[in-house]
Amino acid sequence: AKLAQRVHAIPLPEEDAQFKSPSFPKSEEDVNFLNTTLLKSFLFRDFGNNADDPRLRSFVEAMERIQVPSGRVIIEQNAVGDYLYILEEGEVSFRIDNVATPNKASRGVVFGELALLYNARRYADAIADTPCVLWRIDQRTFRRIHMTAGEARDKSIVSALMNVKLFEGLGNEFYLKLADAMEELCYRKGAVICEKGERLKGFYLISSGSVEIDRE
Repeated sequence: AKLAQRVHAIPLPEEDAQFKSPSFPKSEEDVNFLNTTLLKSFLFRDFGNNADDPRLRSFVEAMERIQVPSGRVIIEQNAVGDYLYILEEGEVSFRIDNVATPNKASRGVVFGELALLYNARRYADAIADTPCVLWRIDQRTFRRIHMTAGEARDKSIVSALMNVKLFEGLGNEFYLKLADAMEELCYRKGAVICEKGERLKGFYLISSGSVEIDRE
């Protein structure tokens, strides 16, 4: 498996243990747009390019569509992060200490994610330069889904690693660290994962599907 740097949020409070994420109605076009946009974000890089990943579905289901008029301040500098946003229509500009920056956001841009992950304050104002249509997910839901999805993924990988003879008896700490470093990859039917005689740079665990091994 390829090794990847994972993104970790700060710990969640105990009262979130029974939290149930919201679900908002969406058209097929909405779902396709959100899937495509989220899979391009660094937050979802360990999902491979799999739009059917249940973790991604949880994020998409919890996103709410809103409309804001031109001139509306969507994010205020120094405020505690409350939402992650995806811009579907319109244009958004950014301002730091009341000074405009050259950065602009247009269709498909994700912004506001770091403040949600780390409970940090916003580093800039985000202002709607035109009437905008956005999708948003609140901090509590975002972090709960992000952490729950990571925990479920790691448990599944650890269970598989414990059955690998090479790793027998190495202990839970080893399994957890290795699971944390693994990246999910997706292959189409008929794709060649590796060729005979090729020197592998890692190892693979099959999460779903089947693989044919040609030893000839």
